[in-house]
Amino acid sequence: MSRNGVYCLQKLIFKYNPNHPTSKGVREFIESGLSSFRNQNPQIDVAIEKASSEPHLIGQYVNGYFRNVTLKQFNKEQVLSQTMFLRNQWGSSPKNPGTKIYSKKKSIQGMWDPNTTY
Repeated sequence: MSRNGVYCLQKLIFKYNPNHPTSKGVREFIESGLSSFRNQNPQIDVAIEKASSEPHLIGQYVNGYFRNVTLKQFNKEQVLSQTMFLRNQWGSSPKNPGTKIYSKKKSIQGMWDPNTTY
């Protein structure tokens, strides 16, 4: 997703083990679906790293925020949906809207009346 015309997702990093069975979906996505994803999203740098642990997808955003998603036992379509999920994020953590304010005092403006003339 873009903010003021600048795409927020800067880099995607796929970390997977090429021989482990939990990385099967990631391997299939890299072999068949990654090239079309790169063609559709040329603004995103894609890196592939081999790791000894379970497969992960890491999104690096323009503001320095990182989002890590595990891809353990995912199939090719689920890996694509997670990459699209990271692409559509703004790269910031969810904000708490705050607490609601309750008051025992009545409003000084009074109750609303549809018959009021101005």
